[in-house]
Amino acid sequence: MIGFHFNRSIPTTLKLNGPTLAYLTQPVDTSESITGFVTFTGIATATYPSSPGDIVEGTFEFHWYLDNTEIFNSSGITIVSSGNISTCTFSNIPSTSDGKLVKIITDYIPGTNESNAINDDLNSDSATLTLIPGIQIITQPQSVEVATGNDTVFSVGAQLEDGTTDNLFYQWYIDNQPITDGTSNGYTYSGSGTNTLTVNVGNDVSIDKDVYVEVSNPQSYNSPLNSNIVSMSIVAPRPIIKYEAYTFNNQYQSLDIDFNNNSLYSLDSNTFGSTYSIIQFHSTEKNNILNIEMYASKGANNGGYSGGNGGLSTIKFTAVKDIEYTLIGISNNSSLFLYRGSNLIACVGAGGNAGTSGNGGDGGGINIPGSDGGGRQGGVGGTKINTGTLSLSGTYGSIYQNSGIELYPGDSVANSPDGGKTISCTKGSYWIDQGISPCSDNSSSNIKFVNVDGTTITGSSLLKRGFKPGYTISNTSGLEINNGGRGGSGATGGGGGTSGSGGGGGSGYTDGSVIVATAVLGGSTGSSKVVMRVEDTEFIHFFDNTVRPKRTTSLTSTGNIVNISAQSENSGGPPGDLGSKHYLITMDANYSSLTIEVISDLTAAGGSSDPDMRAAAIQKQNSTQWRVWFVRGNGTSNTFIREASIIGNV
Repeated sequence: MIGFHFNRSIPTTLKLNGPTLAYLTQPVDTSESITGFVTFTGIATATYPSSPGDIVEGTFEFHWYLDNTEIFNSSGITIVSSGNISTCTFSNIPSTSDGKLVKIITDYIPGTNESNAINDDLNSDSATLTLIPGIQIITQPQSVEVATGNDTVFSVGAQLEDGTTDNLFYQWYIDNQPITDGTSNGYTYSGSGTNTLTVNVGNDVSIDKDVYVEVSNPQSYNSPLNSNIVSMSIVAPRPIIKYEAYTFNNQYQSLDIDFNNNSLYSLDSNTFGSTYSIIQFHSTEKNNILNIEMYASKGANNGGYSGGNGGLSTIKFTAVKDIEYTLIGISNNSSLFLYRGSNLIACVGAGGNAGTSGNGGDGGGINIPGSDGGGRQGGVGGTKINTGTLSLSGTYGSIYQNSGIELYPGDSVANSPDGGKTISCTKGSYWIDQGISPCSDNSSSNIKFVNVDGTTITGSSLLKRGFKPGYTISNTSGLEINNGGRGGSGATGGGGGTSGSGGGGGSGYTDGSVIVATAVLGGSTGSSKVVMRVEDTEFIHFFDNTVRPKRTTSLTSTGNIVNISAQSENSGGPPGDLGSKHYLITMDANYSSLTIEVISDLTAAGGSSDPDMRAAAIQKQNSTQWRVWFVRGNGTSNTFIREASIIGNV
């Protein structure tokens, strides 16, 4: 018998196996747009096998991650999801997000009769978020005051947010107008397309300006970016002296003194400190006539015996703008040496130390020998060296005996207890090794200070320089013997005292390029110092041409002008003609030449302004008298002028 068995099946709509998830579009590496946005996209799909042909009924839920941390809609993040598509857009992106990884995780939400996706949750590939960094201004330009006839510098420090400076471009603006290199309306510009703008302000310029710089980068979202607006204030040249001090281990300090606000300025070892052995100064905005009192140090006392007083001198000279002057002997309270460039122009001698049984000898002012030390075997005072006769061969004082100091050919060390003799120009090895001769400038252009070891001091001023640090033979003291007193340094050093006697004082010196107003043996009773003053030398003239005959109503002068008078008040004629209008000027010393600058644009009679008035002829009559003719800008019309300054050059 054949039998048939029937099994009953129950039809169902339940999909026992869920769909498989996949990405039609993955997030890809994306860079920030120029507008500052970055968008990542993910497109998901869910599928069943073709048989039995099930239909996807579920939905998708998307989760975005930045470096494995889930992110949500917030300030700077916008997530939009619709169907199987989701986008994540970043804006105002912080620089810390640069290079982070972005991904999306898709979560399938099954329909009523579906199971979950068999590969739920599905991670996308990771994509890199790359920022096009914005521009940052790190250092803003600063407002400045600049004197006519001088340069000033504006600078900006800028970078991209990633710290690089590639493809940054600069355009400077003056009064909201872009500028180019060259001269315009009395201003000369250079560096207008760089991060540093140099402006030379002409002598006849008087209008203040607003300045800013535009920084751009072709890819940055915040390009162009403008700096702060700063001011360029124009002032008349001021009597400012800048002091700069250096240690041998490259420490640096500086200060500016405006002598419009200071009648004098004293410089001693407390100004910068005892380690700052080199002190320099220069005129920053114009040539200045300096009156300098130089005080060399007093020698040390010993019991009841006194050290010799230091030498004292007052000198005058014209400190030409941007020329380097150097003082040695301030920091260590010794004799004082003053150099113009590399050349020794003035020296005052220090007093000798007292011994146990004798006083020290006094130091000499300029052109004065030091005096002998007291006691039976007092040290010999430094001998006088005639003006301008120092040479490049010198002798260290005997305190260097057995020191092993390295000497240049022709130099020596004195035998004890003798003093030494200084040299006319400095011979520091760095510059000598460059092939620069001792008395020459160190460069044909203005440079910063280079120290003993060849280190350029970046904060120092750009000057015409000649000083060669490290070899000056300025310590010329004689060595004491058997409780004697040490000799004082100077152009020639005092000898050391023997058997308790005092040391001799050092001598003073000048090369003849300064005016020596006073010179005293032993006039300084304390530490070494200098006291500086700036002397104004100018005249003001008021002339009445409404009366007959025309005549001067007031003609006054200051500073180094002893007397001034108007000549040929009612006559014309060419410059140099004694019968034409001019001035007869008596100066206070025998100057080799005069530097004359017209201060006012007006004539003495108050006529129409003429910024080009100038001295057309200058004639020396004798050691102190000069004749000067002025003309208008056309060069032919002789005139009297309202105000001018006169600097005598030695």
